Amino acid sequence: MTPGSSLALLILGIMSLVGLVFWFFKSQINKYVSALLAYKRRLTDAEQAAEDSTAATSS
Repeated sequence: MTPGSSLALLILGIMSLVGLVFWFFKSQINKYVSALLAYKRRLTDAEQAAEDSTAATSS
């Protein structure tokens, strides 16, 4: 194997490893963001229900 092809294979291997790591982190970040949005939605729903019950009792 020539030094040029060895270097090309080394660069290709490093790039694929970096791509795999970035893909893994991206999937973990997407899970975290969706969980955070679901949590915020639950908080908003609870606040809205509390406001509705307060408005119903004062009317």
